[in-house]
Amino acid sequence: SPPLYTMLLAAASWIGMSLETAAKLVGILCYAASAGLVALIAGRLAGPVGAALAPLFLVASADYRLQALSGLEAGFAAVLGLIAIALMLEGLEGWSGIALGLALLDKLDAGMLAVAVVVAFLLIMRKVPWRTIGCAAAVLAPWLVFSLVYFGSVLPYSMTQKVGGTVASPDAPWDRSWIVDMLRTDGSTLVAVLALASLAAVPVLARSSRHRAVALAACVAWPLAHAVVFSVIDLGDQYPWYRTVLYPPMAIAAATILALVVQATSGAARPVTIALVVATAVAAVGLTSDRFGGIGQAIRKVAHGHTVDDYEAFEATRRDAGVYLGTVAREHDVIETCFGWIAYGALDNPIKETCPLSTRDPVAPPRWSVDTSFPGIVEPTVPPGAEVARTFVSTAGAGGQTTVIRLARRAR
Repeated sequence: SPPLYTMLLAAASWIGMSLETAAKLVGILCYAASAGLVALIAGRLAGPVGAALAPLFLVASADYRLQALSGLEAGFAAVLGLIAIALMLEGLEGWSGIALGLALLDKLDAGMLAVAVVVAFLLIMRKVPWRTIGCAAAVLAPWLVFSLVYFGSVLPYSMTQKVGGTVASPDAPWDRSWIVDMLRTDGSTLVAVLALASLAAVPVLARSSRHRAVALAACVAWPLAHAVVFSVIDLGDQYPWYRTVLYPPMAIAAATILALVVQATSGAARPVTIALVVATAVAAVGLTSDRFGGIGQAIRKVAHGHTVDDYEAFEATRRDAGVYLGTVAREHDVIETCFGWIAYGALDNPIKETCPLSTRDPVAPPRWSVDTSFPGIVEPTVPPGAEVARTFVSTAGAGGQTTVIRLARRAR
């Protein structure tokens, strides 16, 4: 589903870099770049106060930090979207379209960004942004043609399976408020409210620069459209990486409205306004609770390193299982698992999976099975006639484990 990000990692692998190292490096660079880009855009929209507040709001989000540095394409998607908005802000409509096309090539989720940019441009400029649309289409079209010929569809298989309910859990009814709930849990509710309020500043910016107004409107419409779509459509689970792109544009919009309020006041009212804006910003970044909230968490992780939590340690057992299977399974062995939990670890062996997200076509009976469990709570399921080949146990408190099961002995 993320072809551009996949090609980026493939290029890194081609020059000899470890895929995991490449994913970590891209995540780190994109996390840093997104902080710089939100400062740049907010500064161009509302001056130095906006440039100072926007990265603070972004870094304060623990959810954004976790997902952007997770090794997935989430941070890369956010950066491409921010570049498209930054270029539109400067009036570079064609270049903005190229960046938008790259964002769509990275993830079709960027369709919400495309709609936001086009609608904002249409309402403010009173014309269709044909140059932007044409450049975006020119970038994306070759991939769509290839995807249609090679895969038989322009839509990612994972998307059609999720939307079709193939991977949905009947025991987990869809919660349409999950994104709102996560914003509340992350402490980003006030930033989201300020971002919505910044729509009031769009007409003000339009008087001096309509491209600036388009950029601000896109920073509000993009996360709003994204949140609505991913709240309404049931994708089978509340996948956290779908929230990632919400935070950077919200940080820009929230910082912009506060900075413009400061700019709009003068005289005796200015000190009072500054005090109110500072108090609002402090509340927005969570400096009043939980040992200075998200900002404090970010500082502690930079200063002291990241302590592996229970879930990460459990995830590591699945990776280790994949590495092990890469040494013992033969080419084209079928592994009974799901969601690629272990396949990426098998760096030297192309493993086929039984997961409906992994294959369109029927596969042979599985030779191996991978089961995750928690000793004393949920034990691994070993079918009759099968045997446990290897067990990888988490060293963390939760004690999760991944068990590799040999389902059939290979005929000699």
